[in-house]
Amino acid sequence: MRLLSLNIWGGRLKEKLIPFLADSAKCTDMFCFQEVLDVDKAEKYEWSKMSKFNDAFAKEGTAEDERIFDSLKDTFPGFGPLLTQPYSNGGARLATFVTNRTKVIGGEAHSLPVEIRQTVNGDEQRCRPILQHTRMESGGRQYNIVNFHGIWVYLKWHSDTPERFEQSDAITKFIGKLKGRTILCGDFNLSPDTESLRMIEDAGMRNLVKEFGIKSTRSEMFPKGQDQFADYVLVSEDVEVDGFGTLDETVSDHLPLYLDFK
Repeated sequence: MRLLSLNIWGGRLKEKLIPFLADSAKCTDMFCFQEVLDVDKAEKYEWSKMSKFNDAFAKEGTAEDERIFDSLKDTFPGFGPLLTQPYSNGGARLATFVTNRTKVIGGEAHSLPVEIRQTVNGDEQRCRPILQHTRMESGGRQYNIVNFHGIWVYLKWHSDTPERFEQSDAITKFIGKLKGRTILCGDFNLSPDTESLRMIEDAGMRNLVKEFGIKSTRSEMFPKGQDQFADYVLVSEDVEVDGFGTLDETVSDHLPLYLDFK
C-alpha cells in the first residue's frame, strides 16, 4: 500500500496541487492532509482575520482557498473522506482520504490536552492539536493511521517548549494503547534533534525521515536559511517498509512524503 502525507498550505497552490493529487491517486491508497480548509458562514470572520495573519508568512501571489476540501473531494471520487473539526482559529483541519478498495473499520478525532494562545502582529492565534485516527484492515492485518499537525510556537519555531513536551507525552500515551500496526504522520513543527521528537521515537516508533536520510521536507516556496524540517512519518516496528521519501513537487511550502508499506 502507499500513503501520502502533505500539509496543503490551505490550498494556496491549488492550481498545481489538484492535478498532482489527481495523478497521485492512481497509485496511492490513502492521503493524510494538514491545513485543510472548509470554512462555513459561522467561521468566516475568524478565518478571514487569521488568513491575513497567515499571508504574512506566505509568498506574494498566494492566497488560501476557504473551500479547498470541496476540491479535494472532487479529486478523489473513489476515496472515502474523513474531516476533523478545526484545530486552530484559522480554520485549519485534518483530512484523510482512503481508497474504497481498503476496508475502513472506523475513524475518530482525539483532541490533545494541550492548547497554545499567542499574540502575533496584534492578533491572537489559538491552536489545540488533534490526532485523526483511522483504523483500517488489509490482508488480515489491522492498521492505525494517525494524522497530526503539531502546534506552532511563534519565535520558538521548531524547538522544544513545555507545550511540545506535553504534546509528545499525550501522543505517546495515545499510540501506546493502539492495537495493530501504527503509522503516525503529518506536520510536527519539530526539528529532528528535539527531545519532543525523541520522546515519540523512544515509544517504539521508527523515524523514517532520519532513517532514510531525508535532507529537507520543505519546498522551494519556503525561505532558505530557516529550519528545513517539519514533516515526519513514524511507524511501529511491525510495519514492513518497502519505500519512503519526499516527492520533488512544488504544490505547497511543504514537500509530499510517501510511504510504501505492508
